[in-house]
Amino acid sequence: MTLIDIYDELEEKGIKHYSGRYGFDDGADAATIGARNRYAIFFDILNLSTERQEIAAAVHELSHIETGALLHVDASPWEAYKAEKKATRYEIRRLIPFDAFKEVTQSGRCANVYEIAEHFDVSEDMAKRAIEHYHRRGERW
Repeated sequence: MTLIDIYDELEEKGIKHYSGRYGFDDGADAATIGARNRYAIFFDILNLSTERQEIAAAVHELSHIETGALLHVDASPWEAYKAEKKATRYEIRRLIPFDAFKEVTQSGRCANVYEIAEHFDVSEDMAKRAIEHYHRRGERW
């Protein structure tokens, strides 16, 4: 998945996107705002230094929209935690689909976290989260 692919998808779905210096209080690299089934994603360029980070941020924010895991202004920490977990699980499945993950690990093309990250062009942290996610789900590879 390229940055152009994800921005094309956002535009096809009518999701506006903006880049700027927002300085989100929690240090986030992006945030989504929605009202009446219309959405906008704001990317904080101060926290996005690579294309890989921008793709991950875009997919993560799209995951919030696709799963309905959006937060309201006075969401509790528990609600925020649940929404983030739900979006992250969806993000993992988008960036590292299980069938592709299984194929490259079983074939021996990817034998460790670093090779998985490189193959799927994601961060090492994302590759680790994918391994943990699929392991917790009981997926076998």
